[in-house]
Amino acid sequence: MNKGVKKFIIPVALVLLGFGCAPEVYDRVPDQGEVVFEDITAPTAAHREDVIAAWIVAQGSDFESIILDGGGEYFTYLHERPYDAGTWEWFDEVGQLTLTSTAGETFSHTFKHIEAADNTLYLEDENGKDHVWWLIDVDHE
Repeated sequence: MNKGVKKFIIPVALVLLGFGCAPEVYDRVPDQGEVVFEDITAPTAAHREDVIAAWIVAQGSDFESIILDGGGEYFTYLHERPYDAGTWEWFDEVGQLTLTSTAGETFSHTFKHIEAADNTLYLEDENGKDHVWWLIDVDHE
């Protein structure tokens, strides 16, 4: 076989073989250095009923956990002690969650681009910082 043909066939074959593989999503690197691949559900746009729950912060937020109750109130905790409280509003037409703190504007937040998947919320705050909240009492390991 001609060298030029080999140069063409091998990359094309590798690309075609790659499309036939089952998709795996990079999930995390455990402490032992072992890479773990898991199939996960793709996130979809969240709705009001998706956020009413108790959440533990996995990434991004200053508090460690938050409760969003069905009556529009929220409570946050840090080191298992109350951190902040206030009211929350959901704007379904734009997929936005606004926390209005009783302590004032410093503790108030607006989250947008909120997605939900596998008992996890993915949020982006008004400064573009990513946040990840896990539903409490659900194993995420």
